[in-house]
Amino acid sequence: MTTITVVARGKHLSRLPCELPCAPTSARELYHQVSAASGLPIHRLRISSRPDGTGAITLAQDSLDLSDTRELFVKDLGPQVSWRDVYIIEYLGALVAHPVIYVARLSHPTSVQTLLLALIIIHFIKRELETVFVHRFSNATMPLRNIFKNSFHYWILSGVMLAWVFYAPVDPAKSHLRGSDFLGLLIFSVGEIGNLYIHLILRGLRSQGTVERKIPHGIGFDWVTCPNYLYETIAWLGILVISRSWAVLLFMTVAVAQMWAWAWKKELRYRREFPNSYKFKKFVVLPGVC
Repeated sequence: MTTITVVARGKHLSRLPCELPCAPTSARELYHQVSAASGLPIHRLRISSRPDGTGAITLAQDSLDLSDTRELFVKDLGPQVSWRDVYIIEYLGALVAHPVIYVARLSHPTSVQTLLLALIIIHFIKRELETVFVHRFSNATMPLRNIFKNSFHYWILSGVMLAWVFYAPVDPAKSHLRGSDFLGLLIFSVGEIGNLYIHLILRGLRSQGTVERKIPHGIGFDWVTCPNYLYETIAWLGILVISRSWAVLLFMTVAVAQMWAWAWKKELRYRREFPNSYKFKKFVVLPGVC
């Protein structure tokens, strides 16, 4: 058997370097061996074949050939948290902020304010349920420190900022619903249903416990790379029509910019992984816009 030595890359690990007890035949077996040797969970490790971090070996790899390998390099990624837990914590921000501020600031809420509260609660409860029962994640974890950065968008922008603007005391005479509010409710409903539809399609592309990728098809995928983001934007457009608020417009601008960045990365990945079968998209979130 060829002896493979595992060496720490970056931060010193007290139990490395070491030698693997046997030649691993899969990436998962390799990660479990290095995890046992280093004393770190497998999702906290990044293993590569070169000291500069290139030649990364991932858990998603189907085959593993280490016959010519004498040394592997391991980086400690630091404390990790599951993506599912991250999403649950993120969305909780709006679910807490809106009811609390609604009750704290309003003694006589208008019908529009109550409608906005209901739509926010529906939107984020839907997200929480999708996180638990629908989404399948290609990456199991992310660095724990990122949870604070990622939560800002939901706890502060869609949570505190929107709630503070939505539930400011107003003249009770303005309590009646307008025709545009019903239009906004219709737009919101189309967005939410479309978003769920796309998420169910994406779920069906990946078997439980795998990281396989396939080309998705369905209403919206011929228009943009990520129609789930398109429908997400449509849902918030409905809230914008009802609220007529600068805060919603600001939140949507930030959200669309971030979704565009994620969607463009996915577009490039589709082009790289399916060069002959994937139909390249010019627009990744909003048809004719971005």
